[in-house]
Amino acid sequence: MNATAAWLWKAHLEGRTCEEMVERLSREARIHPDEARRAVHNALSLVADGNSQKPDRASPDYLYGIDAPEHGLVGFRYGQSPLFDFVPEELLLRPRRLLTMDVWRRHLWTLAPNLLAMMGFPALHAAAVAVGGSAIVFSGHSGAGKTTMAKMLSEAVGGFVLSEDKLVLDSGRSHCAFFAGAESFIRDWIDGACESLIRGTGTTRALRLAASGPVIPIQKVLFLHELDRQRDSQDITMLNMERPEALSFVLKQTFTGLNSREGWVQKFTWVRDLIMEVPIARLVVPLGLESLRHATRNLARDLMV
Repeated sequence: MNATAAWLWKAHLEGRTCEEMVERLSREARIHPDEARRAVHNALSLVADGNSQKPDRASPDYLYGIDAPEHGLVGFRYGQSPLFDFVPEELLLRPRRLLTMDVWRRHLWTLAPNLLAMMGFPALHAAAVAVGGSAIVFSGHSGAGKTTMAKMLSEAVGGFVLSEDKLVLDSGRSHCAFFAGAESFIRDWIDGACESLIRGTGTTRALRLAASGPVIPIQKVLFLHELDRQRDSQDITMLNMERPEALSFVLKQTFTGLNSREGWVQKFTWVRDLIMEVPIARLVVPLGLESLRHATRNLARDLMV
């Protein structure tokens, strides 16, 4: 563990928020805030794992905390710092901190799927590409390459990207489909919710629109991991998963709702239904954008067969 990681972990133990550490690291190291944020997340995960490998930031709500319901309120945290309370019965958000518009936007972009899950709408950390009348879904933690693969596949098949980071599954009719316009609705809700939280109380009523509109059936879910990359290869290897392995992978990338027995049973049920109906596979991809682009064209041909 290097000196920067040691300082970050010490600051974390002292109770500093991740955003405070990001701001200081960005300022002192003269690096972009996004780069500083990755360094903070990597350092804290590395120490917590007790090894020197890259962390498997497995959970889509990494470093965020959701408290068990108490007195009709659900508390949301970033690290140990409270962000807001959610009142499920009234669909209200009550801020616990004074934050800027940009900071609220980052937090809500991460936590919107958790709020959707609490309202009964399952969400998956994934990108999706329209292929014919269905979609190929790429899932994995942040930085695994979901958006890159989705864009390359869309170019190869002449399709279009339906989602870059979040899918809201259709729990009403089938877990094998998702709402095509969910990400757009989430972004629109965030714009209004940020302004409301700065003024006072926010609401999640408009967020429910993310679970409305046209649905697209899921043809296949393909998992990516930054460690599953080959140096001397021009091909993508697709490793089909048996259901027990698929269950583990999909659970990690499904957003959590209520931190309660009921919440976890609900999440497990969503995931079980998905893996029972949709083929799940893991991709081993070549290093380098040009090699990946070439390999994706071959993958597109296989998927279109």
